[in-house]
Amino acid sequence: MKSWVLLLVLSIIGGLIGAWSGVPVGGLLGALLFVSIAQLFTAKLPKFPAKGKRIIQILLGGNIGLSFSSDSLTIIQDVWFSMLIIPVIQLAIGLLIGFILIRFLKFNYATALCSAVPSGISEITFIAETYNANIPFVITIHILRVFFIVFVIPFAVMLFL
Repeated sequence: MKSWVLLLVLSIIGGLIGAWSGVPVGGLLGALLFVSIAQLFTAKLPKFPAKGKRIIQILLGGNIGLSFSSDSLTIIQDVWFSMLIIPVIQLAIGLLIGFILIRFLKFNYATALCSAVPSGISEITFIAETYNANIPFVITIHILRVFFIVFVIPFAVMLFL
């Protein structure tokens, strides 16, 4: 019980600090950073059971679903081609990188593909766990990707404005 309370406290403190930092997805990154550091030094924090993970997955899906409205249909009519081609290109590049990791660096299929494809951290973690990928590696790659995006994209946008 004490370890669950510690997990909750670390998540809340890290999430609040991250959110207050003004960094995009700061709440997620802050909680992740605090819990990861604690886990690295103690390895005593509890793991969520499968049912708990499923509940979190359901809540995330519901939260994403709330992003859609009747305006979404109007927007889709204007940008449908981009909506199809951009993810296809991103996925193709990710798969190519994954196969390079498999072929030349001898990664297993699940770890290579989960590390290389574009996705959200929480979503790819669920997929990686399902296929027994190297979870710490997959998460580290995606955290680095998010950090690069969070810190590079704003400067790129400002450069072109």
